Amino acid sequence: MTALQFARDAGTARVLHLISRNELADWLSGQDPNVKTWTESAGFKAAAGELLLLPGPDGVSAAVGGLGGAKDRARK
Repeated sequence: MTALQFARDAGTARVLHLISRNELADWLSGQDPNVKTWTESAGFKAAAGELLLLPGPDGVSAAVGGLGGAKDRARK
């Protein structure tokens, strides 16, 4: 599998997690408790096009983007 690279300097890059609605619970269960609380408090539901920046000790640590669910993709 080839990794997508969006930044020239990997040292300043941040991870972008892309998840569907049906993957959200599993993804959250594997996250740090602070990330889980932040994500749930923000009301993130992994809807298509939804984006949430995740905080870290030095600012933004990562982001999570929603892909929606099967019904969202079927409408297109």
